[in-house]
Amino acid sequence: MHSQIITAFSNMDIPQGRLSVDTYDDEETNVYFTGTSWEEHEIAKLRDMYSAITFFTPEAFRYYLPAFMLAELNDPETADIIAENLASKFVGFTSEELLNIKFNNDQLIAIKCFFDYCAQLYDDEYFDDFQKAAHKVSLVLNRS
Repeated sequence: MHSQIITAFSNMDIPQGRLSVDTYDDEETNVYFTGTSWEEHEIAKLRDMYSAITFFTPEAFRYYLPAFMLAELNDPETADIIAENLASKFVGFTSEELLNIKFNNDQLIAIKCFFDYCAQLYDDEYFDDFQKAAHKVSLVLNRS
């Protein structure tokens, strides 16, 4: 799955301009991520910056998503709540919002595989957002 994520997201340009939505406090999202590639972030720092998932613009979300997914896959203990936060974010998206992020099919497949993996790994009767997120991505994948 690692190589699938890397391949699906490998040919993107670093986003230019503001990376966070217009808000009174983006918790340093714009400052920390501006000018950086998704490949260069340490897992512990991504964990500290997990709120960026909430503040990213659609372009920045698409670009930095693989960093967060790989952090979870490479070191789930240090990543801590990253996977749950990603799942909650995807569950909250409407299909139109997901389409507007402009994920390509390979990216959507990699994202769905990530959530399917998390659903199996963290089989938790109290948190079913991994399954819901995978389903939401499947719906968008079937529309594209």
